[in-house]
Parts: sequence; structure tokens; C-alpha cells
Amino acid sequence: MGAQRTLDVRFPLAPDDEIHDPLDAVVYWTNHPECATGTRIEEQENPPVEYSERWFHIAFDLESLFD
Repeated sequence: MGAQRTLDVRFPLAPDDEIHDPLDAVVYWTNHPECATGTRIEEQENPPVEYSERWFHIAFDLESLFD
């Protein structure tokens, strides 16, 4: 990774349906939970497509792994 000490990974979320919101079931796993600094949802629109894409992001600060 060189000098890079932060990492932002993203995973696509399935579209909502009438039964449940996929965020109700979002679970993430990592070998280094102490490095996870936050999560967020990103929505990207792509006209003329009717729906937007949703992405689940996990941000990591990897500085403590290089000490």
C-alpha cells in the first residue's frame, strides 16, 4: 500500500423491495475492527435509469497496523 494509510471500501446494496429494507440485514466483518472509522450509504443516480444505485461504504484508518 505504500504510504497510503486510509482505505474506503464499498459494497453494492440490493434494491429495496416492499418486504424489507436491505440495510436491516447489513452486517460487516473485519479482522481489525479497531481500524474501522465509519460507515455510510452512497446513492448514485444514472439517468435515464429510474432507480439509483446504493453502496455501503466502510472507512478504515490503517495507521495503527504500521506502528
